Amino acid sequence: MHRTRGPASLASVFLVAALLSLAFGARPANALPPVPTACQPTTLMRDSMFLNAKLVNPAVIANQDVDAIDDFTGVPCHIGVYYDIAASYTITNSSVHGSTYFGIVARGSGVTVDIADSSAFEVGNKPHDGTQHGVAIAFIEGAHGSISRTQVYNYQKNGFAADGAGTVVTITDSRFRGAGPVDYIAQNGVQFSRGGVGAITGSTMEQHEYTGCSQQDAQQTGCTPFVSAGLLIFDSPAKSIDRKNNLYRDNDFNVLNVQSPGP
Repeated sequence: MHRTRGPASLASVFLVAALLSLAFGARPANALPPVPTACQPTTLMRDSMFLNAKLVNPAVIANQDVDAIDDFTGVPCHIGVYYDIAASYTITNSSVHGSTYFGIVARGSGVTVDIADSSAFEVGNKPHDGTQHGVAIAFIEGAHGSISRTQVYNYQKNGFAADGAGTVVTITDSRFRGAGPVDYIAQNGVQFSRGGVGAITGSTMEQHEYTGCSQQDAQQTGCTPFVSAGLLIFDSPAKSIDRKNNLYRDNDFNVLNVQSPGP
């Protein structure tokens, strides 16, 4: 005898469909699953090795979460996003995290990277230690760019560094938050060094405090004293770095200007 499907049977179908949707997750129509990617090689060398990166020279990163992990091995990449081909690039409304040496690197003359409404965090060894790497955002070797309305935190060494002659970066309305009092590394929020210049205005640099070796400790134990700074200027012309309307909180030094002796 032919039987028609009653309300109870239809309810069972809908229940199964709902459970499948919960189990596998609903996808937009025509959406493709994420493609696993490995860490990509770069020519940037640190600690006698070439570093790798999750993304290399992407023209635009928008509304993305860049987790700097090799999807095949589960090992963190050295760099989250790396740029070294002369061109203009943008990162907007995105996050970059999980790498060990750098979050974002802009490298070389002709490279311009503009970062806005984004975040860079969780950069360094896991857990963080005294190894001198783990910089969330770095512009080096003559790169140019800007950072605006961006949150930078949970970094091992520095939140930001503009390093090298010809490097010019403007930072506005952003926040750099260190780990607070720590005894394993002297962190800095923002660093302009070795000729790197630009501006940081309307921004917050906070919680950079080194407790590992004070001047008094050095006299008693012979340890090497270091300090942390919200803004570190090292061998760069301070007059060429605009730094107005900033907020500094809980740093060993709010602004530390260190210039090597001349010949």
